Amino acid sequence: REAPPDLSGQWVTARVEGDPGKLLQVLGKSWFRRRLAKMVNYGVGKMHKHFIQNGDDLRIEVSSPAGKFVEEFTVGSGRHSAVDDEKNKIEREVQWEGQALFVQVWKGNVYYTTQVYLEPGATAQ
Repeated sequence: REAPPDLSGQWVTARVEGDPGKLLQVLGKSWFRRRLAKMVNYGVGKMHKHFIQNGDDLRIEVSSPAGKFVEEFTVGSGRHSAVDDEKNKIEREVQWEGQALFVQVWKGNVYYTTQVYLEPGATAQ
């Protein structure tokens, strides 16, 4: 396996792909919460994440217009129970895919994925 990227540093959400409004609806978020998310462009330029990484162990401190949230996990440790930013129970599996952090999430009968990666030429601060 190639060495994982070092994601340590301060991150700001630069882009959201897909239909985030639909995802929030499927996840059961209220109309008010969905409207608020849309008003702040789904966190683009406003959602800050501080990554603290030691090999495969990650701590991510998230600060957004919706509040603060901390998550900790070990990449490659398999599917495990966790909580989301609203303290709802989820199942999550996190693994490296090349130089990207690939996250699979199950919440009830809803399944979705996210990826975290540095674009070529970009840096975390």
